[in-house]
Amino acid sequence: MRIATILAALPTLIAGATATAQSRLIEQSGPFRHVGSNTTFPEQFGDFARARIVRYDDPAGEASAPAASGVPSGLSHRANYTFSLDLNGTPTTLQSQIVLYCYVGGNWFVKYRASSVPGVDLAGSLTRFITSGPWPGKKF
Repeated sequence: MRIATILAALPTLIAGATATAQSRLIEQSGPFRHVGSNTTFPEQFGDFARARIVRYDDPAGEASAPAASGVPSGLSHRANYTFSLDLNGTPTTLQSQIVLYCYVGGNWFVKYRASSVPGVDLAGSLTRFITSGPWPGKKF
């Protein structure tokens, strides 16, 4: 049987400073309901079985995402977080920012993500790219 690990990554979209996410193993048999996304993850689905549930609470976040054409009000989100990654045997802290637009033009989900070492202005760089770069329906 193939084993699938379901990770419930729950970055909280709350304005505040970037912080390192804390993980917590959730011990639960049977279906697991993630309240924020209103999604229930079964313990088993076809050939897949849930091995564990890990919740990541990240108090980081930021105000709204840059305005974009075709995106209804309230359906754009921006989240900031930091994480550690083992690069060539050295633990390295990175920052990351995700901007998500839901139902763009009624058909698309558009996600932008940028990661870097701490200290780089990801918000400014992503905003410039989003407002001037490729976008569904935009011609160059």
